[in-house]
Amino acid sequence: MRTHTCGELSAQHVGQRVELCGWAQNTRVLSNTLVFVQLRDAFGSVQLLAEHDRMPAFTEQKRLLELLSSDSLIGVSGTVIKRPASMVKGESQAREIELLVDRVKVLNHAKPLPFNPHVKANLFKQMLMAAGFDRYYQIARCFRDEDLRADRQPEFTQVDIEMSFVSKEDIQNVLEGLIQRVWSQIKGIEIKAPFRRITFAEATSKYGSDKPDTRFGLEIVQTPQLTADVHTIAEVLVIPSGAQSFSTKELAPFADLIRTSQANGESKFTSMHKIGDQGTTGISKATLFARWLQGDNARLPELLDSISAQPGDLVFVSERSSRVTPANTTLGRLRTLAAKLLQEKGMLDISADRFDFLWVEEFPLFTRIVDDDKAQLSATHHPFTAPAKDDLPLLYTDPAKVHGQHYDLVLNGVELGGGSIRVHDPEVQEHIFKNILCLSPQVQASFGHLVTALGHGCPPHGGIALGLDRLVAILTDSASLRDVIAFPKSANGRDLLMHAPASATPEQLAEYGIAVRKTPPAH
Repeated sequence: MRTHTCGELSAQHVGQRVELCGWAQNTRVLSNTLVFVQLRDAFGSVQLLAEHDRMPAFTEQKRLLELLSSDSLIGVSGTVIKRPASMVKGESQAREIELLVDRVKVLNHAKPLPFNPHVKANLFKQMLMAAGFDRYYQIARCFRDEDLRADRQPEFTQVDIEMSFVSKEDIQNVLEGLIQRVWSQIKGIEIKAPFRRITFAEATSKYGSDKPDTRFGLEIVQTPQLTADVHTIAEVLVIPSGAQSFSTKELAPFADLIRTSQANGESKFTSMHKIGDQGTTGISKATLFARWLQGDNARLPELLDSISAQPGDLVFVSERSSRVTPANTTLGRLRTLAAKLLQEKGMLDISADRFDFLWVEEFPLFTRIVDDDKAQLSATHHPFTAPAKDDLPLLYTDPAKVHGQHYDLVLNGVELGGGSIRVHDPEVQEHIFKNILCLSPQVQASFGHLVTALGHGCPPHGGIALGLDRLVAILTDSASLRDVIAFPKSANGRDLLMHAPASATPEQLAEYGIAVRKTPPAH
């Protein structure tokens, strides 16, 4: 988006073509053939010169510059030239040069600044970008009101990064460099970059997870021949030699997982089959295999050949909705369970020093909560994620098909962090709030400060948050986040050191002027 910042340009750049982004200040139209504009960013300012004889499409570009309101965000390209000696004033190197512009593009119009903007400095990192901060990072303490697992705590720490005038590739490059340095200095391992990139669709279809472990195969295969419903996805998972490797007792966890999945409505017709020389087990009427065979078992070899299943293999078959794709599908969890058991039996070797970093991209911007084409859409991650540029027209016609500019950093089946390019156009943000997410006026009003800030020359920006506790746990080979957090919380969220939360005594309540009143029972 830019090759330089305004503040770094000096006489040594004379003759070079550059691209800049910044906020337009003090537009001066000296004649029908000459326009000056002061351009500033977080690092300094530079004068822009638009001249009739040296600028293509000057009339249109001049008109664009004349209509700019103060603090509108623009991108420009041109050649650095030396200013006449008589015009150089002050000691700043930037005053020795100016930019002869050949192209101007408005990135965001700025509305007239309100006299009393309803903005607080500590609200959102997006507000910092709107205020002109070029980039920032902080080590942030956060609270998560979710279920606690081995890799989660109610209080956690993250590395929070936000940057202006960037693409997702810029942010990914920064994170890849950070990971390379950390792994080199802490573990003495050189990590190769760029990291692999896969789409959300590929991650969920091949691995059954939006944070796939790619250190081993066992890839899921889509089998459209097993279903005629356009709103369902039929798929199979083949475990080579699985029928021979697992005892009946060892297969019990697989059966439990299948029962739970079907009871929760995550999948349908999920079944487990042992492939043998004398036949295949588990083909009942309630299976996709039986539905495809239609009583003609002579077609079974053709079906097994299509999914590359051999005698001795263990095969899982399942059907799920195409409208709602969970972060972890039934076959995805079966894949993870199979890999774990195979490792324990010494039949799957995964080196402890293998680190498969990858980026998962092209998530759907919106997700249906229930399996219904008319169901309300919700934000897949958060409502501030920008739509993919090519999908922007669909935002107004078919938002369910829009992909977001979101990206997750994944390592060996663990999400290390996630981020996105943010919406910086206030009209797009309001459309998402009002017409797609159908937020109530009260909820929309709570985001009013953000929309106001976006409308005052907010630059294109994006960021990412990296889980610091999780990163440290991986670097130290710790099984749980509790091992790397001082005074971790218990499984039910209690602070065991401070015995909190706890009941307060009447004396403590009186000290703070708090009275507790019991609600009378309803009649």
